[in-house]
Amino acid sequence: MADHSTAPGPLRLIFHIGAGKTGTSSIQQSLRASLEALHRHGVQYLGLMLEHAPLQRHPWQKAGGSEIFHNLPPQAATAQLSEVLLDACAQARQRGCHTLIWSNESFFNRNHSARPVLQALLAAGVDVRIVAYVRRHDAWLRSAYAQWGIKHKTYKGPAKPFLEWIKSHPARFGQPLWSLETQFPDRVTVRNLDAVKDAIPDFMALCGIELDWLTISRDNVTPSNAELLLRALFNSRIEDKVLPERFDQVMQTGWSGGERPDGYMAHLLPSAQDLQDASDEAREDRTLVDQLLQKGGQPPIDTDPLRAKSNAVDTQELVFLLAEALVVQTQKVERLEQALRSKGLLDPGP
Repeated sequence: MADHSTAPGPLRLIFHIGAGKTGTSSIQQSLRASLEALHRHGVQYLGLMLEHAPLQRHPWQKAGGSEIFHNLPPQAATAQLSEVLLDACAQARQRGCHTLIWSNESFFNRNHSARPVLQALLAAGVDVRIVAYVRRHDAWLRSAYAQWGIKHKTYKGPAKPFLEWIKSHPARFGQPLWSLETQFPDRVTVRNLDAVKDAIPDFMALCGIELDWLTISRDNVTPSNAELLLRALFNSRIEDKVLPERFDQVMQTGWSGGERPDGYMAHLLPSAQDLQDASDEAREDRTLVDQLLQKGGQPPIDTDPLRAKSNAVDTQELVFLLAEALVVQTQKVERLEQALRSKGLLDPGP
């Protein structure tokens, strides 16, 4: 059995919990692309689901394993997580590593199985720090809708307009963060993304990581209206939930809705009034978040009216995207025809 003694110290665990759509994926991609450089400076990135931890024992220890973990019985989840993290800390100390980083936005709202483990690490002398980023509620909803309302359709049926989607996806940051702050006083750092502008350099500074150690990567940037239009049309033709990769692999054409692209996008995307209503609805949550931001010396969430993005679709970009898709599909059809001819299932042709 591994020795989980506390000496020598000090060792710090930074648990980054998102929130999603605050630069989280870009932070994770940059850390993952820089594993060796980080190791040389005494920092180990453990991954999204501890897939880079020394001890690899459980099915959820892979980048896409969050739901496997969250669906475990709470006691089993806590026991398995404790085993992996305690071992990671013990081995980090043996190697002279001073900082471990775990980043997964799914734990923003679902962290109760992890809390006993964090408490155990604190008792073992590990300096546990929980880091979260927030942004103005209306801007977050607009970005989240593009990601989970259109690009990665997380519900069944056709693409829902913004106003319908937000009914089941309200922006709520305050209560989850205060719950953590209450249990882990002065160990929760909340950063205002709108104030710091770029989460990557801000997060790395919190971790004591120099930017020149990293290979910077940007991920999950909000698509253009032309791409959102195509994704919405594609996903609306599929009754079930749709991962973004399905659109990337195969894009069907032949839409015959008879509507102009700008009108279709206006039907989906939020207007300035929609965003203002969303901001007003989040007033209570914003007060809770502002209290935490003030506690950490951060400016409050901006409440100036957020300008609605244009619904216009760049027709030149749209034509280019369609042309690219047509070329790809033509090549796929050609390869399929060649395969069928080689098996004698299709006439040789001219």
